[in-house]
Amino acid sequence: MTGDDAQREAVLDEREPPAEHARWTAGARRTPRRSGRTRRRAVTFGILAGLGALLILLTIDGLWSARAMLRGVTAARSDLGAGIEDVVTGDPDVAAGAFEDAADAANSAIGASSHPAMRLAGLLPYVGDNIDGVAAVARAQRDTAGAGLVLVEAARTLGWENILLPATSSLGQVDLTQVREAAPLLDDVATQLLTTLDALETKGGGGLLGPVATGYEDAVTSLELRAALAGDAARLARLLPGFLGGDGSRSYLVAVQRLGETAPAGGTVGAVGVLSADDGAMTLAPLAVAEAPMTLATTSHRGPDAAAALLSAAEETGLGRLDGVVLTDSVGLQELLWMTGDAEVAGRKDPLRFEDAIASLEREPFLGPDRAAGETRQAEFWTAALSSALARRPSTEAFAVATAGMVADRHLVLFSTTKREQALIRGLGAAGVADAGRNPLTWTATSTAPNLAGTYARWVTTQVVTLDADGSARIKTTVELQNRAPDGPPSALLGRAFGAELVGAWAADLRLLLPKGAVGVTGETSTPSETTVGEDEEGSPFLDAILRADPGSAMSLIVGYRRPAGALVFDGIGTYRMRIVPQPLAYPGIVRLRIVVPDGTSVADASAIFERGVDVVRFEGMPTAPIELFVRYG
Repeated sequence: MTGDDAQREAVLDEREPPAEHARWTAGARRTPRRSGRTRRRAVTFGILAGLGALLILLTIDGLWSARAMLRGVTAARSDLGAGIEDVVTGDPDVAAGAFEDAADAANSAIGASSHPAMRLAGLLPYVGDNIDGVAAVARAQRDTAGAGLVLVEAARTLGWENILLPATSSLGQVDLTQVREAAPLLDDVATQLLTTLDALETKGGGGLLGPVATGYEDAVTSLELRAALAGDAARLARLLPGFLGGDGSRSYLVAVQRLGETAPAGGTVGAVGVLSADDGAMTLAPLAVAEAPMTLATTSHRGPDAAAALLSAAEETGLGRLDGVVLTDSVGLQELLWMTGDAEVAGRKDPLRFEDAIASLEREPFLGPDRAAGETRQAEFWTAALSSALARRPSTEAFAVATAGMVADRHLVLFSTTKREQALIRGLGAAGVADAGRNPLTWTATSTAPNLAGTYARWVTTQVVTLDADGSARIKTTVELQNRAPDGPPSALLGRAFGAELVGAWAADLRLLLPKGAVGVTGETSTPSETTVGEDEEGSPFLDAILRADPGSAMSLIVGYRRPAGALVFDGIGTYRMRIVPQPLAYPGIVRLRIVVPDGTSVADASAIFERGVDVVRFEGMPTAPIELFVRYG
């Protein structure tokens, strides 16, 4: 056999295996069990590979959706803020674009929340609550943007094209036609925001964690503020047409209180005048020095009662029947000077300025010996401040900030004899009503001094509340009068020395309101003085004492009592609520408060302004407006 033959035979051997090898191979192919395992492995691998791919896709989708939700909510929040700022600064067209962008961003967040990964994740505990929370915030932002677009239409209707107060040529000249046309749009804005707020609060913040919980709380807070502001704007738009003489001429008593001579509503009435309003145009007659009984009309701390007394006194003194009252004081006029700028006064070198308004309005007129001449000069100062403000057009922001402060601090009180208008005034918080609540911390000081040095008085009020396990409260309150008046020279402002009476000495009848049901009431003063307990016209108990202090000295009233059921206790959880209501004064007083919870319990929650300890909360500040406070313990 040649080499070529051998090679061909080897090839044939490879192509035709021996019969024995063929049998073994055939037998292997016929084995069914081994073939099934292979197929199952292939199917299992394919399923696992598919699930892995699906898991990867869901993970990618989840990460993208989560980022898209957060990105959309963040962008919507920014765009909403920009839109509101653009409205306030008088650029409605730019504001409309910002609100549209906010709606788009919110919708993108809402859309991302419905992606498959988000729907699956929503089935998990806590995760689902947080996804729903972000989606609820996004829906609220979308609806807020819709209300913003309506606000843009209202701004256009009002001619809001710059930073100045819209629908006015000055504070004393209001375009009531524009106000009437904008009123229904502002009503729609307020309604939409309230509906949105209700929907967001219905979702609730339970189960939300970390940044989501914080974002939800911030969204609720900002929406509450926007809804409140929109509600006030809508009420104001409904009030102004009638109040400013759009349905016939109106006449109002303007009364300015003298804070150097304190009274429960703020001060005794020093000057009065008549403000006429006809189709949005206001004219103020020069103020004249007030006479009895007008000067005594502010003995009630409630605005409507003081206003009713003023209207009665006005009719009695020959001013006739008027349509309402505008009650203010030197702090209110100080805010007007800040809002509208300096006011020129005839015979005075420098104009009246915001920075030294209290000294100028309350003290300067009385530096001479003649009180009557000082009262006349003070009326001229007050007239100048009011007339200057009515002739100017402030910025929208300055108007909003100043009037909000004046109303909240009760340095501006409005009253209308028309019931519908008075309801709107009360809704705006401008009626001068401040309810004391179940556990009040409030007092009034009525000047008993022959001089006008009340603006030199400084007040420090300290209250310690000790709670017992049954909910009763032991309360100790100290009110200190500090007299910072100089001891000379003699003047109508500081008075004259007479016997034991020093120049600059000042005194007041201090009335501390007690809660109904208070028992074991005791009162004493740091310098011997009589204390009396009684009830006011509303049936609320009080303790009275005369406090008197020479220049540079002080005198205190210390009152103690027990308040059964001061705190409400349910299932071992107690809640104590109280309300601080400061008297409108030239300078706010210091308030120090300490509440100690019962032995064996600890503070669970409390108002944000409190400094919290394990079993005690503390507050120190100079409040000018009523404050509602609470502490919860268990």
